[in-house]
Amino acid sequence: VDLREHGSGNIGATNAGRLLGKLWGIGILLLDAAKGALPSLLAVRGWVPEGIAVGRPCALAAGLGAILGHCFPVWLSFRGGKGVSTGAGAFAAVAPKETACALGVFILVAAATRYVSLASMLAAASLVAWSAVFHAPLGADRDLGALALAAAMLVAWRHRANLNRLLGGTEPRLGAKREARSGKRDASGFGGDGA
Repeated sequence: VDLREHGSGNIGATNAGRLLGKLWGIGILLLDAAKGALPSLLAVRGWVPEGIAVGRPCALAAGLGAILGHCFPVWLSFRGGKGVSTGAGAFAAVAPKETACALGVFILVAAATRYVSLASMLAAASLVAWSAVFHAPLGADRDLGALALAAAMLVAWRHRANLNRLLGGTEPRLGAKREARSGKRDASGFGGDGA
């Protein structure tokens, strides 16, 4: 199944879960998170070839590269996912406390509203706040704060269609049946295309 031609048309975990079932959605979410975490972990732990600069700034740059590569893959004509799971993995590798708090925001918003897209955007935005909270005084970790802000802006931009549907009252909720692009009804339990 080409996810780009069915459901929301997004290659992310939510659309995959909606079309292929929850196990596929969870599997893709974990693989996308690993795609963000692995390069960041390799850089932060220094598991890179000799002579290459390592450490937190390098890990943040590696995470940013993974997020951008996920959102704009060359082999898919720059039409990728929304960067939420990949970003979560990248940030978990370099800022686990902040990422855990943002995950808490995601869970609370998703449970309260049943909108994956809204939960994704608010969790990404909260990462900026959590980076400030854990690294007070403000600006103590400018690199992390700047990357969190850039990631939150990218996530919001990638969700612009979801924002329009939220404002118009047509965004599907998690668990809602949704008309797929192929014309078939979907009953897998995934709704929206937020992650």
